Amino acid sequence: MNFVVIGKDKGGGSLRLEERAAHLDYVAGYQHLIVYAGPWSRAIG
Repeated sequence: MNFVVIGKDKGGGSLRLEERAAHLDYVAGYQHLIVYAGPWSRAIG
């Protein structure tokens, strides 16, 4: 089963920047399961 996750920064993205290192540490063990499609394009959506 595939899941699609769409994320949006609130404000200027400061919370994402604060949590970035912890997030990267968490997903490091799951990289083989993650397909990164890149940032959402306003031209598409």
